[in-house]
Amino acid sequence: MKVKIGDYKNDISGKRKTKIKISHDDVFSLDCTLAIIIHKTLKEYKKYNDGTPANFEEKEWNSILDKMILAFKIMKKGDHIGTNYPEVNEGLELFCKYYRTLWI
Repeated sequence: MKVKIGDYKNDISGKRKTKIKISHDDVFSLDCTLAIIIHKTLKEYKKYNDGTPANFEEKEWNSILDKMILAFKIMKKGDHIGTNYPEVNEGLELFCKYYRTLWI
């Protein structure tokens, strides 16, 4: 997989140039492929984020982010396949619940 996502334009459109090339191997285990990207991105988000969604204290929001990060760390290794990982389930549920709040 090759992904290049450009910076946001300064104009009102907000469009970004993107170039994405997906190979067959990338979709073979799509959950693991996406977990690699999401794990790294969530770690960067946590590092640079200086706020929290409404009604959260910083400590509580960081705990939620840590649970999401752990879930994708496990998933990117493929360790979750064929087993029941409560940490993965919890982290994925939190990711779905707070997906639209993941912006700076």
